[in-house]
Amino acid sequence: MRQLPADVVALFVKAGWRPGRRVDLVAPPPIDHPATELLSAFAGLRVGKTGPGVDCATSDIHFGQLFDEPPEAAALALLLGETLIPIAETDNGDGVLYIGESGRCFGASLIHDAVWSAGESFETAIRGLTTGRRVEPILLPGQDCVSLYGETYGIGDPRLYNLVGDRREV
Repeated sequence: MRQLPADVVALFVKAGWRPGRRVDLVAPPPIDHPATELLSAFAGLRVGKTGPGVDCATSDIHFGQLFDEPPEAAALALLLGETLIPIAETDNGDGVLYIGESGRCFGASLIHDAVWSAGESFETAIRGLTTGRRVEPILLPGQDCVSLYGETYGIGDPRLYNLVGDRREV
């Protein structure tokens, strides 16, 4: 099992997690996909809460298998060229957190057409969501702009997630 970042372990323990925790999954993802390990360890836990954060509001994260997904998630998976599996609802059920085969985490809104990079790893994504770090918006094919945080991000905006260039950790 991957290590939780030390600064968020207390949130997971408060939610009921303990080392070695395992739950049975209704429809397990492929055994070699990172989602399998994460869901078996964290499904059913509600970690963190919404409130003021470093750059934006913090998010609650409700881990579990999700079967209704926004159409933007399929477009994002196609754009990335990897299988994305939902592992949690975020923001009081207004968003979905995904993990890809690469271990990178992405999100999609359930209330509008925004998708974003949540972090280059699960650990980075969890730290960012629970401390209120901004995610990096992604433009899908056919989108000229996307709105997050009350701001509009358009083609060429350097704040957009770089799909092909350098990867960086927050």
